[in-house]
Amino acid sequence: MVTLSHLRYLHKRLLLLRTVIEEHRKGLLIGSACEAGELYRAVLACASDEVLEEIASFYYYLEIQPAGNNMFLVRENLCTEKDIEEHNRRIYNLGKNYVN
Repeated sequence: MVTLSHLRYLHKRLLLLRTVIEEHRKGLLIGSACEAGELYRAVLACASDEVLEEIASFYYYLEIQPAGNNMFLVRENLCTEKDIEEHNRRIYNLGKNYVN
């Protein structure tokens, strides 16, 4: 998969299409990633529970960063410290219910 990402999907950063991941996912532990991942971005954008459930169901585990790691979002006025706590809580609750 690393080779595929270098040879076929390198566009200034490594990338793999979801279809490629799904094709090779057997035996892999696929996580949701940090704030740059699709799940956190959807939480940040106030996506519906249905959308978040669909995203979360793809992952083996959901990643939650310490609040301090996402403080740049506060500095950039994208959310408040309280929002970060709520985002983490929402991801935690999704993980309890929807992760494979």
